[in-house]
Amino acid sequence: MPAVPNGAILNYSGVWPAPSTFSSYVFGLSPDDAVAQVGQILTQGGVVIQGSNISNDTAAQVTGLSSIDVSLTLQVQNGVGFNDVSNVIDLITAAVQSVLGNPPVSQTIPQIQTPGATAATPTGQATSTNTGCQHTCGNPCWSFLDDPGAYVKCLTSSGLSTLGLVFIGLALGIVLLVTLQTKKEVGV
Repeated sequence: MPAVPNGAILNYSGVWPAPSTFSSYVFGLSPDDAVAQVGQILTQGGVVIQGSNISNDTAAQVTGLSSIDVSLTLQVQNGVGFNDVSNVIDLITAAVQSVLGNPPVSQTIPQIQTPGATAATPTGQATSTNTGCQHTCGNPCWSFLDDPGAYVKCLTSSGLSTLGLVFIGLALGIVLLVTLQTKKEVGV
């Protein structure tokens, strides 16, 4: 893969985990806010977001879709550049993981325009790695609302996940509360 000189413009596209409905309502973290927070981290690493486009952001907030499509125009401003496009991908992965709790589902930088060049050149990465979200157990790109049957099947057939343990704990807590309330009403 080619080196990325200082001042280079990169065209990035990725599929990121959507901010959860919980974090959207409690912390006010919308997809736009998530991109802005990722941008702050990238700026500290010497990569500035010059433009962004988010698809599925409204659907993610309203219906609970588990991923958003993000396109970014980035400019390297760290003074020295990067040895490889994969270094920029690693920086983006760490930033998305930090803000959203999970890394991007897929991502690519298919083109780079070096300073002084009149056109962008291909990096060798695929132009789009969004093959859709595969509904496999443990994949962070899909949620209960995407396919409830498959999600419940994963909880019951693939061993106990953290979420499975939370549901079991919640169920036991409800049973305990109902039992205590019934004993209190009966006078035992």
